[in-house]
Amino acid sequence: MQSFSLDGRSPTETVLDSVADVTGTPATQLPRLYHTIDPDALNRVVGEGVEVSFEYFGTEVTVTGEQVLVQHQVEVDDFGAEVSC
Repeated sequence: MQSFSLDGRSPTETVLDSVADVTGTPATQLPRLYHTIDPDALNRVVGEGVEVSFEYFGTEVTVTGEQVLVQHQVEVDDFGAEVSC
């Protein structure tokens, strides 16, 4: 799991940059975040101290008031071996 500080940026902006970094995909090529979660609502509730977790582009994302945590989702194949998404 990788941690990214908000550093004065909005939670949604940090989510996009963080997922782009973890997946090696340019942020401009990621699917629209609003297909997964309402960006305005995310910014609002995180600003109120709520922690939010959701799946986005093959990752598990957790947003707190101070940081974004991003982890690749792990799948298990038919033989029980972990397969990274």
